[in-house]
Amino acid sequence: MFVMTYSQARQNLSSFLDRAKVDGQALINRADGSQFIVTPVKNSNITASPLFELYDYAQKIDEPFQKLSVEEVVQMLNEDRETRAEKLINDATGKSAARFFNSFNK
Repeated sequence: MFVMTYSQARQNLSSFLDRAKVDGQALINRADGSQFIVTPVKNSNITASPLFELYDYAQKIDEPFQKLSVEEVVQMLNEDRETRAEKLINDATGKSAARFFNSFNK
């Protein structure tokens, strides 16, 4: 495993990270004796984010849609949540709580 002091890693961060990528991990030793292992991420978990699908879609659609503001995206998410809440309320109308929740197990 590649080892550098904190000062060396800070001064040569790019080459330190390149070496960690090649070796699979690298170690940083601090003056106080603590040690840190730096491991490159092979597959980012960004695709697990619920917003990744929206991000991915925004990258593929026409120019006007790519310019959505954060506020517009939040508004869209809130509208979707409200629509889902209304559907749940409509589905629950006239049912007992047990019957309503059991309908999810189908």
